[in-house]
Amino acid sequence: MAVFPDFMITALGENGNIKPFNPALVNPASYDLTLSANMKRVVTKKVIDPSNFSSNHPIMTEYEDIFLQKGQKYILTPGEFILASSVEYVKLTNSMTALTMLKSTPARSGIGHMYAGYIDPGFHGNITFELYSLVPVALEPGAPICQIVFMQTVAPVSVGYDQTGRYHEQTGPTPPRLGENNLISGIDPRDPNVMTIDTKDTPIGLYPMYGLQIMKNGWRRSKVQSMPKKTL
Repeated sequence: MAVFPDFMITALGENGNIKPFNPALVNPASYDLTLSANMKRVVTKKVIDPSNFSSNHPIMTEYEDIFLQKGQKYILTPGEFILASSVEYVKLTNSMTALTMLKSTPARSGIGHMYAGYIDPGFHGNITFELYSLVPVALEPGAPICQIVFMQTVAPVSVGYDQTGRYHEQTGPTPPRLGENNLISGIDPRDPNVMTIDTKDTPIGLYPMYGLQIMKNGWRRSKVQSMPKKTL
């Protein structure tokens, strides 16, 4: 696949594939996506179990909507997880794909991006960012947060994301959707019929934003304390 250079990205913007389009945000081989004022903060610590395919288990993650006013900044605290969104609405043709990645300055400031940045041909919509932080960081609406790299496929796909994707035409920060395959479902970690508590085993992963350590044979709470929220 060939990466679009700056003049081809400019042509995309002028053709309406990036709205709104700002020529100042064009890089040598990428485009800066800016942060919208609408975010969703996770306010539950339920475990999401991708291996549970039962449609009887709805997605249990709860979110608090955040709408920042002009001049406000949101303080992303350590261990916190939010869904954010690009201001820009992106349209990919069936012969284009794209990758999004956190910009260097936000990353060096302590922001982390849960890398789910591949975008299939045929996708239309705002780009959702899965963000967390390692130190307190101020998020400012309108500031460049991620960059998108456009690529050309060797041939147009036979079936585009507009026909198969559950996040096609998403607007704003979009929570997980339970599609036909029921790939994501919510499980209450306190339910003994679902999870086995085993605090003696060795942790295989630490997820501080949920305050959980994932064990080989179960789970246990980690000592992660939430911090009070505030905006500037």
